[in-house]
Amino acid sequence: MRQEEQAFFEQLYLQLYDGLYRFIARIAKDADAAEDLVQETFTEAFSRIDTLMAHPNVTGWFYLTARNKTLNHLRRKYHQEMTDLDFDLVASTASSDGNSPVETTVMEEFFQFAQLAGYVTEQELAMLKDRFEVGLSLEEIAQRYGLSLGACKMRFSRIYKRLRENPELLRVCVLALMLVLQAKGGI
Repeated sequence: MRQEEQAFFEQLYLQLYDGLYRFIARIAKDADAAEDLVQETFTEAFSRIDTLMAHPNVTGWFYLTARNKTLNHLRRKYHQEMTDLDFDLVASTASSDGNSPVETTVMEEFFQFAQLAGYVTEQELAMLKDRFEVGLSLEEIAQRYGLSLGACKMRFSRIYKRLRENPELLRVCVLALMLVLQAKGGI
């Protein structure tokens, strides 16, 4: 790195760091993530310093880059948190002993309702059953259907999103969980 590029970068760092940190922290609502995202933004800027020196709006570039990095971070975080959360609760409750006729009926009704209402395809239904009735891991399901692990996770993520966006299906899910808990004497 040439001396003028280094001086330019250092000036930008001193000038923009605090504002970018506050900007990202306000969006991400996470101080640790904000610190990391600011560093990622400056790392990208460092790799493009020659382009930035000629850029007509360097500050705008920094804020747009920081915003995009923050939104990508939030998307990744959302998908990590929501992958199996809703349905693992029902499945873990319904399959703790695995042989109760009430539990089996509730899960079958839930899956049939989801398919009949058009929320899942036959293959998606088969994947859901493999996951929650058979108890296969995502890796095993990916292998069974000839998918990469990432593609399998993405399919489940999309299925969960469709299911969560439909209030009547969520109501059926909650009722299914309540029936299972009642059968176990939990309610």
